[in-house]
Amino acid sequence: MTLTKYQRMSYRWLGRFGERRANQHLQEALQSAHMEIRPGAYLSYVFLSTVIGFLATMIVMVLFVFLLLPLLGVVLDTGLVILFLFIPGFIAVIVYALLLSAPKRKAKARKKKIDMNLAYAINFISAMASAGVTPTEIFKSLSKQDIYGEVKEESAWIYRDVGLLGFDVLSAIKKNIARTPSQRFKEFLQGMVVTVTSGGSLKTYFMHKADQ
Repeated sequence: MTLTKYQRMSYRWLGRFGERRANQHLQEALQSAHMEIRPGAYLSYVFLSTVIGFLATMIVMVLFVFLLLPLLGVVLDTGLVILFLFIPGFIAVIVYALLLSAPKRKAKARKKKIDMNLAYAINFISAMASAGVTPTEIFKSLSKQDIYGEVKEESAWIYRDVGLLGFDVLSAIKKNIARTPSQRFKEFLQGMVVTVTSGGSLKTYFMHKADQ
């Protein structure tokens, strides 16, 4: 995913600050949410948005308290003035919290959609395996089936790792095990890996999971 102009600007201005504060938890949340942006770049975007939210709200509050209200003949006591000037800080905290938690919220929404379509996708996988189609081709085909929603997106990432990045299919599956937000899909993929590495039959495994 290409960064927006605003995100690129955020990274130019605050990239070093964001990179120093990026962590593994944020990276995992971004991957689970399928937000293709580096943690440092995302934090830069969060920080700049927070600063802009604070400054914009501060300007509005200053104009309101020190210009508009006096023009209307309204005089606030010191306590109310201080209260109004605390609002920008409150808004900044809200902006920061909402943007920082956005990847986890999106990942949670994706998890529900994956779980909702997983049973139907496994039936599709089982049918293709019964026809002798290889795992790589199965994921390639599944990545083109819009009817399976977010399972399609998970399959597209697996096939991308194989077709574009040069991973073997087992490595690509293991990478997706680490980033998928769905525990059910994770267990399904882990079962595939165990079946292949133990010399078992994927066709039998898929049929068993379809029956389940």
